[in-house]
Order: sequence, then C-alpha cells, then structure tokens
Amino acid sequence: MNDLNALLLCGGKSSRLGFDKIGVLKDSIPLYLWWKKLFTELNLPFYYSCNKQIQAKYNLDCCYTDIEEYTGPLGGMLSYIQNNMSTPVVCVAADLVYINKSDVEKLLDNRDKDKAATCFIQSNQNKIYPLFSIIETKLFEKLIHEYNTSTRSIQKVLESSDIKVLNNSPNLSGLNTIEDFTRFQNKKSNQF
Repeated sequence: MNDLNALLLCGGKSSRLGFDKIGVLKDSIPLYLWWKKLFTELNLPFYYSCNKQIQAKYNLDCCYTDIEEYTGPLGGMLSYIQNNMSTPVVCVAADLVYINKSDVEKLLDNRDKDKAATCFIQSNQNKIYPLFSIIETKLFEKLIHEYNTSTRSIQKVLESSDIKVLNNSPNLSGLNTIEDFTRFQNKKSNQF
C-alpha cells in the first residue's frame, strides 16, 4: 500500500479568470501536465479531481470526477476520499503557479503523520492555507461531516484540528482574475 498520493484540484469554473486555469502554461507546458510531471518525479501516485467537462476536454486519466459539481475544493477532496479512505493525500490547487519542486519537497519533508494535516500559514493573511497541504486519513471523517454542512470549508476543518503548521510559506498566490494572470505573465517575462 502506498503511503501518500497527490491530488490536483482542478474542477472549478474559472469564471473570474474567463478561461480554464489548468491550461495556463508554466515552464512551457499546461499546468495540469506540469503538476503531473512534478508529482511523478517525486514518485507519488497522481490524480486529478475535476468535473466531467474538464476531464473530457483535457482527456485526463487517473481522475476522480466530482460527485456534485462546483462544490469547491471540499467537493474535490470528497471525490478522492470516497475512493481512497486509507491513503493520505497531498492536496494542491491547480492554479498555484508560483509553487516549485523545492516548495513541494519542503511540505513533504516536514510532514507530521501524527497530526491530522500538515499545511502552511498564508503569510500575507496569517491564515491556514488548505490548498497546498497534506491531509492524513484521520481527518477524512471530519471532512465528510463538513461537506454535509452549509459552509463546506476545508480551512474550517483544519483550524479546528490538531495540525502541523509550517511558517515561511512559499508564494501561495493563484490565478483567480485577469490581473493575477497578467502579473504571472509579467513575472515570467522578467525571468529572462
């Protein structure tokens, strides 16, 4: 049995951005393939969590389709949990374009299996950031229960659980708006 899987959450509408986040290029390849390549290099079994339309559009393999579409990250986690109750997971939002391999290795190296999860504090907001974290199986039942409430918040579950919090977080900015996308494109252009 594997000790840890990787799950890329990519089932959102991208409505504020106006186009699919997972198709954005990072290091000359679409984000959905960039993440798959990274986790494959780290020898972690890799899965996508998305809706049926995204799965078909990008021909995604190793995919858990949303049980109920557009229920946020917790809906994507629930799709995973229902198929993998016994395997902890590295949970990552697809649009975290500034994360690199060393950031993922830092998360993995600092994992505390005795805690319910290992995650970073989002430094600019001083809040736990749930979408780049390791979720242990002991938290799965609590996440299922939270899914059946009105808030459906992974962050709320983490805040009320015994977790390991890592400081000095990487850049956890995602692509939610055209401004975010433009900022990312400008940073890429300035690297050369």
